[in-house]
Amino acid sequence: MPALTGLSERLASTHLADPAALEEAAIEPAAGALHVDAVHRPSSVAPTARDACRVSDAASWIETRAHEDGGAPSLDVLAHLAGLSPWHFLRVFRSVMGMSASAYRAAQKH
Repeated sequence: MPALTGLSERLASTHLADPAALEEAAIEPAAGALHVDAVHRPSSVAPTARDACRVSDAASWIETRAHEDGGAPSLDVLAHLAGLSPWHFLRVFRSVMGMSASAYRAAQKH
């Protein structure tokens, strides 16, 4: 699995005082596993309209706070705001927005 390649090196090089960097390093393999699951699942279910609306609201929240001090909101915060579990949020966000939440956050900072 490509997401696991070099994971131990990335975790070792990530400064323990930077929780956002550690979270990003931990999310990569989880997102990769979700992608593999989605690709190989014969009857992948599309997100509900309610979930799509929740993700859209979370994306708007990211956009409005992209340049504020304090950095990007964590996965747990975004999932909580959307009323979804972190794993379901990751899957639905990617499905609705076409990219991961971390990629979306990074794109909004530029």
